[in-house]
Amino acid sequence: MQCIVCTSEHFSEFYKTNVTAKDLKRYQITENTPRFYGAMLKCRLCGVVSITFDTPYLTKLLTNYKHSGQDVVYIAEEQQRRRTARNLLKKINTFFPDRKGKLLELGCYIGSFLFEAKCSGWEVYGIDLSHWAAREAQRRYNLSIHNGDAIQTLAQFSDHSFEVIVALDFIEHLPKPQELIDLLHKKLKPGGLFIITTPDINSITARLFGKQWYAIVPSHLHYFSKSSIRYLLENGGFTITQYKYHTRYFSLWYLGYRLSGFSFPLARFLGGIFNSEFFKKISIPINLFDELEIYARKNEKK
Repeated sequence: MQCIVCTSEHFSEFYKTNVTAKDLKRYQITENTPRFYGAMLKCRLCGVVSITFDTPYLTKLLTNYKHSGQDVVYIAEEQQRRRTARNLLKKINTFFPDRKGKLLELGCYIGSFLFEAKCSGWEVYGIDLSHWAAREAQRRYNLSIHNGDAIQTLAQFSDHSFEVIVALDFIEHLPKPQELIDLLHKKLKPGGLFIITTPDINSITARLFGKQWYAIVPSHLHYFSKSSIRYLLENGGFTITQYKYHTRYFSLWYLGYRLSGFSFPLARFLGGIFNSEFFKKISIPINLFDELEIYARKNEKK
């Protein structure tokens, strides 16, 4: 086994498995039960943490996601997700004070971010594997999403097509993230910007919660830290210009839903309190300092 970031063959055990392949269920983005399949191994050189998975496991994950049905929990939080998108776009737009151009989102789901980007003046494009999500993006926002595999679809675009490519909570789902980084380097225009958010396995929150950390779910194949994501991006021809921790807006109802998936009695108690339509109306910003938000510029030469 080789590290997917630095190709090292030296690993240490991070966590032992608590789920088997047969336990995989139809995947939803809003899954609220922390669990994983396979051993979690940490690269001793770059620090990336990966689960051990085989081809049947990956195939089942992709099939489940591709054919997943309506995600009612995600839709219930649509206004909060759009507010999060607007907050992120304010920062992206500071890199382009004079004019905007083409923006592509990988793993765009039902198009919440893309819709806000379009309203902000961007010419938007999106790719998502889920059939339902692509239809929902068209129905809700009149967005024509490319419905298919991200790498195969991205390869069909001309080189130097986009000013901005965005991947929000996406790269941790890919079996070979370096393949994507190399490809999107070709698709960005000179000086183009790549924005990524991904859970930080080295954060205090992740260490505090251990296996109960909310970001540990079966669809996450790799877990990055600042050092490992920097290694990945620099190898792909990018220079990181900014590190931030990502702020998201959630309703108290959604927080209750997420808390109810934990095994801690206090978390389940609070989850029960917030399980009311009333709390869907109360939105608050959340930043646990465990979700990296990274801005990287394309280098002219790799």
